[in-house]
Parts: sequence; C-alpha cells; structure tokens
Amino acid sequence: MFAEIIGKLLFWRGEDKIVYGSEAPIFHPQWALRVFMDFQIPQDLCDGYGYSQLTDQAKRKILGENLLRLHGMDVEATRARLGRTSTGG
Repeated sequence: MFAEIIGKLLFWRGEDKIVYGSEAPIFHPQWALRVFMDFQIPQDLCDGYGYSQLTDQAKRKILGENLLRLHGMDVEATRARLGRTSTGG
C-alpha cells in the first residue's frame, strides 16, 4: 500500500512537493527513516502505472531538503554547516 501511495505522490506531485512527517514527539523515528531509505517501489508498479523509482535524491528531498526550501533555507549551506556530503554521509 505504501508503494502505491508514494508512487502516486511522485507521479502526480513530484519529488519536490513531498515532505516527510512523523510522530517524533512520541518515539524516535530512526527505524522509520532507515526503512524509508532502504525502500524501493516494486518494479511492476513502476512499469504498470508509470511511477518513478524512489531515488536517493528523491529520498533526501522528502526527508529534509524540501522542508528547508519551504522555509527559505539554503540546502547546500545547511548541509555544509552540518558537515554532510550531498550523498547523505
């Protein structure tokens, strides 16, 4: 079900318009973030419905870069300040 939802969001809205949200005040979302980073949309859904694959770039945007942009913050400057590379390391 998640693959269909994220596939539809990517198809209709694009990776630049999706923002991650969680119940972080209740529990630490690290496990969910790891699962999301490992997740791939099944190829049969991509082929059958024309969904884009969930790339590493799309995942970075969804997990934080899009929210930075919405708040008018520079993604590269924030990444440099936090000591992160463009690949998330």
